[in-house]
Amino acid sequence: MLLARLESGSRADGGLLKVAIEQRTLILDFADTEKRAGDCCSEGYIRVKYRLKDGRFVEDPVLK
Repeated sequence: MLLARLESGSRADGGLLKVAIEQRTLILDFADTEKRAGDCCSEGYIRVKYRLKDGRFVEDPVLK
């Protein structure tokens, strides 16, 4: 069963770098576009955490 779909940018433009699940929390790391190092990559990342609530993923602001 498909729960969600995610579209992200390229490695240098907000692309998805890492996915993890810890303590019932979905953790996604995206390339930080403000820390781009040329056209290939980023020197930083933005971490976003989600919890499953009522069958949907919702961002968990407490976990940031």
